[in-house]
Amino acid sequence: MSGKAERARDRGTFSMFTVLFTPMVLLFAGLLFDGGLAIHARQRALDIAEQAARAGADEIDVEVLRDTGEPVLAGDACGRALEFVGTFDANGYDGGCALTGADEVTVQVAKQVDTIFLGLIGVNAFTIEVEAAAHPEDGAD
Repeated sequence: MSGKAERARDRGTFSMFTVLFTPMVLLFAGLLFDGGLAIHARQRALDIAEQAARAGADEIDVEVLRDTGEPVLAGDACGRALEFVGTFDANGYDGGCALTGADEVTVQVAKQVDTIFLGLIGVNAFTIEVEAAAHPEDGAD
């Protein structure tokens, strides 16, 4: 076979390889980069939820503690926890709170993460939701 015929047969192979390979590279870059953003947002949201739950658990009803020796959360425990979460509103973190017992506060934190590379395939954002709970420690244990 002559050199010209062999080159003609291979003509366009690199173009086809590029067309097929480029979307795969973009998808993997999206998974790595946007996945890293998601992991970071989840860790940060969990940190905020844990700290907010601890802040809420610090709101002990002192009178009940003195009378009974049992730590019972005051009515504004969720208010204190949500106040802490509210300091991160500018960064897109949103929170919710519930008293899950007389001595436990549970805080939920959510954040919407906008994607960069995955937006090319239609995944524009996803929501991270975490939850943390805390109860007061009285030092008796």
